[in-house]
Amino acid sequence: MFIVMLRALTDLKRAPSFSTAKCSGGQTEISISTDQEAFHELNKVDSSLDLPVGRPWKPDTGSGKSTQVPQMLLDDAMVKGSGSLIAATSLAKRVAKERRESLGYSIGYQIRFDSRRPTGLGSITYCTTGYLLSMLHSKSYLVSFSHIILDEVHERALDLDLLILFLRNFVIVMSATLDVDLFASYFQIAVDDGGRLPAPHLRIPGRAFPVGKRYLDEVIESLTRFYSPRALSLLIDEPQTAKYFRRYNLLPVTDRLNSGEQGIDGGQHSHDPSLPQSSLSMLREEDPLIPLGLICAFICYVLSSTEGGSILVFLPGLRHIMAVESCDFSDCSRYKILQLHSNLPDGQKELFSPVSRVCRRVILSTDVAETSITIPDVKFVIDPGKVNRRIYVPHSRTTRVQAGEYFALFTRDMHKSFRVTRFPGMMREDLQQATLQVKRTVSSASIQDTLRDSIEPPDAAKVDLAISNLQLLRALDEKERLTPLGVLLSELPLDPCRAKLILLGVIFRCLDLLLIIGVIGGDQSLFYSSPVQETRKDVHRTRVGFSRNTWSDHLSAANAFKATREVWYRKGRAAAFEFAVSNHIHIDRVYEVLQAARHTLEFLAKRKIISCHEHLDEHFQFGGASLNTNSWRTPLIKALLFHVMYPNLAAPSSASRRRYYTETNEMTHPSSGDTYVLKQTSHVTPLAACLLGGRLHGSGRRICMDSWLSFLVQANEGSGGDRAARLLIELRKTLQIAFDAAFHSLGQLENHQPTKVPKSTRSRDLLFDMISEIMIDILDRDIDPVYSKRVNTATLWA
Repeated sequence: MFIVMLRALTDLKRAPSFSTAKCSGGQTEISISTDQEAFHELNKVDSSLDLPVGRPWKPDTGSGKSTQVPQMLLDDAMVKGSGSLIAATSLAKRVAKERRESLGYSIGYQIRFDSRRPTGLGSITYCTTGYLLSMLHSKSYLVSFSHIILDEVHERALDLDLLILFLRNFVIVMSATLDVDLFASYFQIAVDDGGRLPAPHLRIPGRAFPVGKRYLDEVIESLTRFYSPRALSLLIDEPQTAKYFRRYNLLPVTDRLNSGEQGIDGGQHSHDPSLPQSSLSMLREEDPLIPLGLICAFICYVLSSTEGGSILVFLPGLRHIMAVESCDFSDCSRYKILQLHSNLPDGQKELFSPVSRVCRRVILSTDVAETSITIPDVKFVIDPGKVNRRIYVPHSRTTRVQAGEYFALFTRDMHKSFRVTRFPGMMREDLQQATLQVKRTVSSASIQDTLRDSIEPPDAAKVDLAISNLQLLRALDEKERLTPLGVLLSELPLDPCRAKLILLGVIFRCLDLLLIIGVIGGDQSLFYSSPVQETRKDVHRTRVGFSRNTWSDHLSAANAFKATREVWYRKGRAAAFEFAVSNHIHIDRVYEVLQAARHTLEFLAKRKIISCHEHLDEHFQFGGASLNTNSWRTPLIKALLFHVMYPNLAAPSSASRRRYYTETNEMTHPSSGDTYVLKQTSHVTPLAACLLGGRLHGSGRRICMDSWLSFLVQANEGSGGDRAARLLIELRKTLQIAFDAAFHSLGQLENHQPTKVPKSTRSRDLLFDMISEIMIDILDRDIDPVYSKRVNTATLWA
C-alpha cells in the first residue's frame, strides 16, 4: 500500500511554458493508458479538482495503476500512499525515470526517516501510510495537495483503514483485488432526492502474460528426474524440510524421493547445492516452518535447467532470506543473489539495475515484492506458501511483463485452504496506537463513535480495552482526552508502552538501556531457540550469563545487544557475527534493533526531546554520556520497566513458590502438568511495585493495589507500620504528579532555537534530576524480600 500526493497545478498550468512530460519506458504499452478518457470522466463525477469525492478504482494486476494513474492526474491537474518503504521509494524512482526527470523535480517520496520532496510547482509525492497519518495533523501541508490516492487497499492494514476513515470524502482508493461492493457501499454519494448511491468505480483490465503453475507433486517429479537420489537426499533430509513434510502429512512425497530413481543425467552435475548447518541456526523455533532444503534444491534446478529470467523466491522474513542466501548453489559468476527486505536498503538499490546477459538474479524477498512494485525480468516464482499477513496472489509477479512459471511448494489441496483476503487490521491488531491517532485527528469526537464509522468497525469491547489501557498508561485522561504524554506517544513509531519506556529513559538519564529494551519489544527474542534439548540448555546458560544476576530477561537481552554492539563498533561486522553465533544471538535482529534505535534517536532529536549531537559516546551508548548517568542502576531500570508493563504482574502465592497469581488468573509453575508459561519476565520488589504500579489504598499497615494484591508494611522500629503505609500511599501520589509534570515538559520545546539553551530546558533538566534523585534514593534503600525480611508480603486473594 502506498500513498501518492499531488500538488495542485493551478499556478503551473497558467504558465505559458507548461507542457506535459512524455514518459519513456513504454507507457503506451500499459493498458491503463488506453482508458484515459473513461478515467477522466469518472474523475469529474461529483467533485471539483480541489475536493475529490472518495471512489474506488479496480485496475487489474499489470495495468499500470501505481505508476500511470498519478501521472494522469498530474497531467490533468494531484499524494500517493504505500505501506512499504520499498514500494514508496521504488515507485518514485521509476516514475521519475519514465518522465525523464531527476528524482526530486516533479516526482518525490516521503517516508518516516528519509525524503526527497519534489520542488516543481506540479508534483507527485509517494509516501507511506504511517507518514501520511502523521501529516494529517499538519493542515498547512496537506492543503497543498489536490488528490490523495490510497493504493493496494486490499491489504487492510490498520494505518490504511484509519486513513480511509479520516479521508473518506477526499481520497481515491485502488487495488487489483478490490472488494468493489464493500468499498463502493462505504463511499456512498448523496443524490438530489436525498438518497445515497454507491460510489462510482472504474475497472481497468490488465495486461497479463500466460503463467504456468506447478504444485508440489510436479515440483518433486522434476527434482527426482533431475538429481540423483543421493544428491537430492542431502537437501530433502535437511531438518526443516523433513519436519515440513511430516507436519503437512506429505510422507508419500518423501517415499517418492527415496524410491531410488536415477536423475535424467545420472546425477552427474558439476555442482550440487548445499545448505550449511550454520544457516539453520539463524532460525527460531517460533518462525514459520519453511522447507529450506527443498527451496535450495529447486533454485538450483531452475538455474541449471532454464535459460534467462530472474528467479523470485518468496520467504516470510529476514532470517529465512539469510538462511537461503547462505546456500551454495553453483558458479557465482552465473548468478547474483539479491535480498529484498525493508531493513536491507542495498537490495532495493540493485533491484532495477541492469545485469549482464550471462548472469541471472535470484531475488529472495518478503511479500514486499507481491504488491506495488514490478521487477522487470522476473520469469520464475518459487513460493513456499508461508507469508506474513499477505493476500495470496504471488503468481501475479510473473504475469506483468512476460510469460513465466510459478512453482508452489505445497499441494493443490493445501492451496484451496488458503484465505484469499486477510482480516482487517482493526479486527486483529492492538488498537492503542489507533486510538491515539483518532484523538489527535478528531479530538472532540468519541473514540467509539469515530471507529464505528470505519469500513469494518472493530468490536466495541476491544476499543474499550484500548481506551482503558491508555488511561492506565496516562496517555488519556478520564474524559478520553489526550494528555501531553499521549500526544508524544502518538508521534513515536512504537506501541505506546515501549514509547513511554523510551521517554522515561530520557527523564531518568538511562536512555541507552530503555531504548534498547523498548526497540527489542517483548514479542521477538534476541536469542535463538532450538528444538534440540542440549542447545536449549546452552542458550539458557547464555541468557542467564548476560542477565548478570538481575533476574531480568529484558536486561539479559539488552546486555547481549550491548556486548554485540561493542564488538561491532570496535572490531567490525564480521567479528560481531562470530560473537553473536557463539553466544546464540540473532545477528540480523541486532542489526534491526540498531537501525530502529538510530531512527528513534533521530525522532527524539527532531522533536527537541534530546540534543541532536547526543547520539553515541565512547562506550557506544545511545544518547551519549549525559543521558546515561543512571544506566547502571538496575533497581531503577526494572522499576521503570514495570511501570510501563503494569498490569502484567504475577505474584507468588504465600503457600507455594510453584504457584503465581495475576489480577484475573492463577498460573502454575512449568513443572506442573497444567501450565501457563510466563516469558520475558523481570523480577521487581514489592516497594517498586507499590511506587509505580496500580492504584493504592490501605488500612493500617495493609496496602492493597487495584483490589487484588495486598502488602503488609513493616517498619524498622516499633509500631510505625501504619504511618509508613500512609506515607507510602502519599509518596505514590506525589511521584505520579512529578511524572505528569516531566512528560508535560518534554512536549514544550519543539520550537526553541537550537543555538542556545532556553530557560525552559534548564528548568526541565532540574525537574528530571530531582525526580531521578528521589527515585534512586528510595530504591537504593530497598532490600529485596528474597534476601531479607525487611518487607513482608501477605498476599490476599479474592
